[in-house]
Amino acid sequence: MRRLRGETGMATVELAAALPALVLVIALGIAALTAVVDEQRVQDAAAEAARAAARGDDPAARRLADRLAPGSRLTLRRTDGMVTADVA
Repeated sequence: MRRLRGETGMATVELAAALPALVLVIALGIAALTAVVDEQRVQDAAAEAARAAARGDDPAARRLADRLAPGSRLTLRRTDGMVTADVA
């Protein structure tokens, strides 16, 4: 099979054009995965803090929230025998 003169190096040019798009897609995938993991971490922290607060152990609830979601802020509310934990 005979190549035309203008076709040499075309694979390199195509790779150079497609590589930034591929890197962008991978970076966006990693960012989305990180967001999902962080959301799950905050949900777990709120659930564990609410359980501890329902037992009457508010200091443990704060420790759990801080350990499971470092840098987060915990707000506990008690209404009609229920405990709500907001972790932000």
